[in-house]
Amino acid sequence: MATDIQQYHIGNNRGNKRIWLQGRVLEDHGFVAGTRYNRSATDGRVTLILAADGRYVVSGRKRSGSITPIIDMESRDISENFEGCDAVKLVYKGGSIVISQSDLDARIKSREQRFVRTVNAGKPLNCASLYMGGGILDAGLHEGFKLSDLPAQVKVAVEIESKYLDSSVRNNDFWAPDALRLNSPMELMLFGSSAPEGIHVLSGGVPCTGASRGGRSKNKIQFAEDHEKAGAQIFYTLQWVANLHPSLCIFENLIEYASTASWSIAKGVLDNLGYVICYREFSGAEFGALEDRKRMVAVAVSKGLHAALEFNIDAVMPRKTKPAVLADVLEVVSEDSDVWGQCSYLVAKQSRDLVDGKGFRLQWLDAEIAETVGCIGRGYFKRRSTEPMVKHPTRNGFVRLLTPVEHAACKTIPIKLIDGIDSLSTVHEIIGQSVVYEWFACLGTYIGRWTKAAASIYTGRMPRPEFTQKESANQPQTEMAL
Repeated sequence: MATDIQQYHIGNNRGNKRIWLQGRVLEDHGFVAGTRYNRSATDGRVTLILAADGRYVVSGRKRSGSITPIIDMESRDISENFEGCDAVKLVYKGGSIVISQSDLDARIKSREQRFVRTVNAGKPLNCASLYMGGGILDAGLHEGFKLSDLPAQVKVAVEIESKYLDSSVRNNDFWAPDALRLNSPMELMLFGSSAPEGIHVLSGGVPCTGASRGGRSKNKIQFAEDHEKAGAQIFYTLQWVANLHPSLCIFENLIEYASTASWSIAKGVLDNLGYVICYREFSGAEFGALEDRKRMVAVAVSKGLHAALEFNIDAVMPRKTKPAVLADVLEVVSEDSDVWGQCSYLVAKQSRDLVDGKGFRLQWLDAEIAETVGCIGRGYFKRRSTEPMVKHPTRNGFVRLLTPVEHAACKTIPIKLIDGIDSLSTVHEIIGQSVVYEWFACLGTYIGRWTKAAASIYTGRMPRPEFTQKESANQPQTEMAL
């Protein structure tokens, strides 16, 4: 006999869950109008079996000369067995119908249970890092995890540039002993039986080359998705989420990315996969950085964990104050060093841009006056026209690039994370395409404390607390008033 499988969203009627069956599939498996059947319910599963003396009767609706069989179930056992489920799976075979939670709901429950078991046992959470770069974002998160006494380790990492991955391996201590490090473009990796298992947290910043105003202008594209290499990356990122099923996903990107079709698709897919998206726009200066770059940060939280304890990304508070002026982070550089130059070609370019009505302007800064600096990008070592350079203290028209140490300081990045990089271009690339470190150190601290509380509530170990984070100039503090 053939087998039919259906999956669909559960209905609701006056607060009760309702399952409505009708049509050809019932007839094909013997559930015609007027036949009797029994129903049993145990452990999240409801079973209907045909029986001549059954307690229940298949009802019917006459239409166009034929009778359509109908089974309408709305009772306490239906609501109790499918509490927390949005959809059900029905398997019809041999005079029986077995109703259970949908495949997706089963995976959601599985990932949440795996997450809370690991947390409550005090074992390390396994993290996956996409587009890792030099591991700056991950280093910040893991510092926060340590500050909140949450064990965690990077189990899987993906990075296209081997020199960036080499730096991360050398300079970070968050690696699992059996970590899987993938030096590859995302699009070359296909999932199958070899997909990594047991991942609890996923993080990554989808390449923003096509989303920025400069990137669209340079590549002569209208939409972020038109970019030859970066345009489709959200697809591959969502594949990782769908296959790994982590309980937390952490994303970072340009503010403009929130207005792209890619992010709209991502929000829809993440919602369908059972995540609640918590979004916030972070600024560098707010978190102690001289580089006042603005970025969107989104945390997708598995819905059952969020229901146990709301994840409030707005409660993430800074722990450091910004240096007063740029001079506070500068190294000692001799006034007659050959790093100083006139860059007359940039002055000429600015003049042309002014004539053409373009908005690009030089950012040559007096270190004793500048309270913030603009965004410093991946190609900073090329001496580009819109990125910050330090004015010579005495020689008019002479400027220099920030040193790697100064560049890192502007983003609050610990110097140890760029140790051993001999190439000036590579070190500026790693720092320039990275993040404000303090965003993720503070976010990681909040995640750590929230995670332990949410896991305890989810498993009934403690009542729901009032969970807040109060601001401190030196250290984020989380209070849980029971």
